[in-house]
Amino acid sequence: MVKKKSLGFKLIAGGIIAVLLPLFVVGVFSLMKASDALDSISNERALNVATDVAGMADLVMQEEMKIITQLSVNDAIVEAAAKVADHGTVAAAPEIKRANEALSSAISKLGNDYEDLLLAGTDGVIFADGKGRLGGISVADRDYIQAAKEGKSTIGKVIISRQTGNPIVPVCSPVYSKNGKLVGELATILSINFLSHNITNIKLGTTGYVYMVDRDGMVIAHPDKNIILKLNANNIKGMEEIAAKMMAHQTGTASYVFNGVDKMSAFAPVKFTGWNVCATQDEAEFLASAHSIRNFIFIIGGIFLAMTVIAVLFFSRSITRPITSAVAMLNEAADQVATASSQVSSASQSLA
Repeated sequence: MVKKKSLGFKLIAGGIIAVLLPLFVVGVFSLMKASDALDSISNERALNVATDVAGMADLVMQEEMKIITQLSVNDAIVEAAAKVADHGTVAAAPEIKRANEALSSAISKLGNDYEDLLLAGTDGVIFADGKGRLGGISVADRDYIQAAKEGKSTIGKVIISRQTGNPIVPVCSPVYSKNGKLVGELATILSINFLSHNITNIKLGTTGYVYMVDRDGMVIAHPDKNIILKLNANNIKGMEEIAAKMMAHQTGTASYVFNGVDKMSAFAPVKFTGWNVCATQDEAEFLASAHSIRNFIFIIGGIFLAMTVIAVLFFSRSITRPITSAVAMLNEAADQVATASSQVSSASQSLA
């Protein structure tokens, strides 16, 4: 009986190993290849999205700079700024009126993405604007005004508007008189929402999204408007490496953990402004197909295991039954021989 069980066990175990071992090897290899392929595809797709969005933002901001540079040489604007610089706002009232009209006409043509157009003197005090509401307000402390005073056209930091409380990005250019003297600063106040809307409408699957940070790492566009200008990528735990690469204006991909969730991200710089675009997605989502392959392999493995056990059971019985019968017959024959031998021995002893 022991020999029968041992033989049957060996046949079953051997059959299971013969089926499951190659299935396991092929399954693991397929799963690894699928995971690598999905990871590569997802990274490439996210990087393409980040690069495309960064390129779009770059072109948009270059166009904004062209607009403000062209406006800065408008005759009405130059004359008003020169008159204010030389004689003050009271004496320049007629010129300021024409400048207001020019700015109002310009902003009506530019569209709804502009909060205002402003013209400030060398002291940083606004004396003309496109909507007639900013006169007398000082913006001398703003970085874009200070840069324009140094003769530099610049895109300022994204800030909260003092007028509306909305995030804005100023684009500023110095204004020169006809004899080349710096006489003022002209700036468009652009609502960041036009960029934010286009960016946050981009989806990567169901968990992926795109956001943008400024040159200091501050979030300036994000699906969650509550964190705009309140969250800095440099201060997010788990994102230190990615933030450092973005601040270095690198392009690439990296994995990180955010709020306990494994994520993949791709990032690209907006070269003209120093901003950075980041596309991110939960790893679990883009690896879902690999998990489906894994589950399929487990199911197939289970089916083949059951089929193997059943087949080997029948096969082992077909082999062990004849062997068992033969052993039984041999045992019976041996018993008969032993009995006969015993009888012969007894007869011999009687004759003696």
